[in-house]
Amino acid sequence: MRRQIALPAVLVSFVLVAGLAARQSSAPEPPQRPPVFRSGAAFVRVDVYPIKDGRIVPGLKREDFELFEDGKPQQIESFDFVDFPTFASEEERRDPATKEEGEAMAADPRNRVFVIYLDTFHVSVTEAYYMRPPLVALLDRTIGASDVFAVATPRQTYASLVFGRKVQGLEDMLARNWPWGLSDDPDFDETAQLLAACYGDEPFLPTLIKRERLDRTLGGIRELVDYLGRLRQERKNLMIFTHGWDLEGPADSLVATADARVPLAGLGRGRQLGANTPGAQRARISAACDTERLRLAGTDFRDRFRELLEAAKRANVSFYPVNPAGLSADPAVISKELRQRSNAIETAGDRLRELAANTDGIAVVDTNDLRSAMTRITDSLSAYYLLGYYPTNAKQDGTLRSIVVKGPKGLDLKARRQYLASDEREEAARRSRAVPATPVATAGAVPELDAAFATLARNTASRSEITATAAITSRSEIVLVAEAARPATADTDIQLIVSDAAGNAAASGRGRLTAGTRSVSIRAPLSAGSTGPWQAVMRISGGDLRGGETIPVEMPTGLVGDPLVQRIDSAGASPVANPVFPRRERLRATWTTLGAAEVTTRTARVLDRRGQPLPIDAVVTTTPSGARTAIAVDVALSPLAPGDYVVELIVSASGTETRRLLAFRVTQ
Repeated sequence: MRRQIALPAVLVSFVLVAGLAARQSSAPEPPQRPPVFRSGAAFVRVDVYPIKDGRIVPGLKREDFELFEDGKPQQIESFDFVDFPTFASEEERRDPATKEEGEAMAADPRNRVFVIYLDTFHVSVTEAYYMRPPLVALLDRTIGASDVFAVATPRQTYASLVFGRKVQGLEDMLARNWPWGLSDDPDFDETAQLLAACYGDEPFLPTLIKRERLDRTLGGIRELVDYLGRLRQERKNLMIFTHGWDLEGPADSLVATADARVPLAGLGRGRQLGANTPGAQRARISAACDTERLRLAGTDFRDRFRELLEAAKRANVSFYPVNPAGLSADPAVISKELRQRSNAIETAGDRLRELAANTDGIAVVDTNDLRSAMTRITDSLSAYYLLGYYPTNAKQDGTLRSIVVKGPKGLDLKARRQYLASDEREEAARRSRAVPATPVATAGAVPELDAAFATLARNTASRSEITATAAITSRSEIVLVAEAARPATADTDIQLIVSDAAGNAAASGRGRLTAGTRSVSIRAPLSAGSTGPWQAVMRISGGDLRGGETIPVEMPTGLVGDPLVQRIDSAGASPVANPVFPRRERLRATWTTLGAAEVTTRTARVLDRRGQPLPIDAVVTTTPSGARTAIAVDVALSPLAPGDYVVELIVSASGTETRRLLAFRVTQ
């Protein structure tokens, strides 16, 4: 009896029968270029995994590594060691609030990225049943508080991926839909049913369905690899649960056999479509089936596999294939299934090993000792070194560049192998499609730009040991951020006093800069009816830090308030008053809407000193904040040379648009 199951939409997006006919009736699309990495050739980041005895070696220094591009030595401009905790409880894992926030988490080089690929067409229902406990245990052991993972199948597109951190949701879905393996049920699939309707009991039908499923599986993995390559430069880990693939060349016999049995229009077998199916509709569907049959018959899956390996190396995606036949708790079941597919499994195991070996992954095949295998994977990914460089070959020629990293002898060194340089023609096309650039800033030409850099100059010129800035984040609250040039050696009390032009008190608050920290934020409610302008005064007592600041503050106009700025480094996030950042850090600026109007669009860019846009990603995420919305912009600073820059945010709602500029400085 045919199984009736439907995995949730977040896990599976079904391939509709109409999609096959539509795909065949339209002109074929030209093959897409591999993804161009987001920073192009301007700055390249290379993640390096030096391993000894199965574990990452800590304590190495910049001078321990040599880096080459196309055989030519490169200067390592940035160097960082990123360490990951080995375990996090479910309570410590925070899921993103939106799909966009999940993608922003995945793009952060300080977070590891895992994608679980459930190869529904090449896993049996028995294997799917026994796979759930070890898969959940694997994620529980591997996913840390700063990691993200997503689940994909051949029956969904990469666009439907949702990154998260909590494992419980996946465990519940697998428990409810455990019979997702379809390899032993060739009829349970919409496309298979359409082909069966066209060809009935023809002897070649099983072969045709087998090739169609393999085509969808490899095509889905390739799309996923390209998407992950666009998402970030650092390594992405793709765990594929499959018993492997029988990779064959073109099936000439399938073409000859089918042509001999089926009339050209397919009408001779149209009876399978139903006696009441109109003749014209039968002809269209049969013609679509014939087109699909001929395409699949001519496909060389060995070439498709080789192309997948090359794409994965370009995109810095590592494969961790797991054969679930070895995960069954019942040896009798294992033996039966292995006997049934003995030759195919041996060949498939070789393919899975090849997949892992060519992408610096680990293959888990021919074993049911998942714990040991997963420990090897976890240990090999427990940390990495992040190197960055500006290529000496600055040409934007779209060529594939090879990367070689050398380190201390005696270590098994795994690192990013390739990247695709940006293409000058593509860059020109991208710029022509972009939002019009801000005019070049001459004196007084762009007041907002001048004001942003004036604020930056004031903060960086402060002679106080503590720099302060005040922000109106809503019409009823002011936030003071105090930041010291060095960590406090003792607890330091900070008082905020806000008064209007007449000297009337408008707000006050207190905070403490604790020993060993550099910054603190103090929130204070504004007096009802107070509209400003104000003066915010910072007073310091206790500790060994001295200084005081008087800051002019005005009520912002438009859709959003003043930004709160944070620096993101290995220690986490901390508030910023003086926006000067080393390149190894990330900048996060958060604006909150002033009213309840729903923001319809929000875009962000990074601008240079003259106000010209740069090809640097500014990732925008939105989260609810009561009746209002918080809009955060994240910028990785490693691609930027030392200098002054601007984050530009443009938001619109109900036909109104607001533009905000935040100037910041990047140092070595």
